[in-house]
Amino acid sequence: MEVFVIIGAAICGWVCSDQFNQVKISNDRLFDQFIDSDFVSAKPWLFMIFLSTLWALFLLIILVITQLIFQKSPPLLFFWDVLVLAIMFNFSDVRSVTRSRDRIKTEPFLLHYYPSNQRIAQLFSITASRIFGLMFWYCLMPGLSGAILFFISLSAYNALMRTYSLETVRRSQCLVVTHFMLAWLPHRCLGLTYALVGDFETAMRCWRDQGGQSGLGLWRTLLSASGGALNMQFGGASTANGKEIFTPKFGISEHLILDQAATRSVAFFLRSFLLWLFVLFIVDILI
Repeated sequence: MEVFVIIGAAICGWVCSDQFNQVKISNDRLFDQFIDSDFVSAKPWLFMIFLSTLWALFLLIILVITQLIFQKSPPLLFFWDVLVLAIMFNFSDVRSVTRSRDRIKTEPFLLHYYPSNQRIAQLFSITASRIFGLMFWYCLMPGLSGAILFFISLSAYNALMRTYSLETVRRSQCLVVTHFMLAWLPHRCLGLTYALVGDFETAMRCWRDQGGQSGLGLWRTLLSASGGALNMQFGGASTANGKEIFTPKFGISEHLILDQAATRSVAFFLRSFLLWLFVLFIVDILI
């Protein structure tokens, strides 16, 4: 049943991506405020209390809805899981790559000004971490409990990365370690997926040689594997929030214009998603 819920959530998330993106913006603001608060400090128990309380609150709300309102009705529970997962999936980042491709087709002069591969790098790191991590924990833990736990952890971790402050990261080691524990196995599975649906030898070589570089935290595995699999290069100099940022380079030098790179990237992402669905379907049948 989990596979059909994921398929339904993907379709719903793709069709309603603009509406769900507003939820994402509000969620990002909430966690940005959390990172700026006193909860993030040298005392690990403050973050653990916040994470546990927020997770328990969401589980309580879901329990009330499923038990008292839906009365454990299978059709209603199915559509409820689809809706919640679709909101957390938020395919607006994937849509943004396709829209940038279409815009460049109609306005070729944007090739000279568009930040090369920035959205694509985000697609295979931050976006992929969220979507595939949610799929992994949704299937591993009962109901929506695992997916919600991963979503809360990832939202806090992304807010921490948006601060671009080494001091804040240093004071938030408990948050980093917690998310690392939740993301480590899904990231390894996803890195292998990238290699299987792309250039396997190059992906594994980049993963081995570049995956240990510092500078991008948990996402370096995904960027090195996807860059090698797609024969593209991520990283280097970029600008975020008016600040110039230098990150390690991942993958190999590519010779594609952004339009071609965006088209290949969306197809590559879709193949990775379908492979996970196929594996989950086989596991569901065997179990």
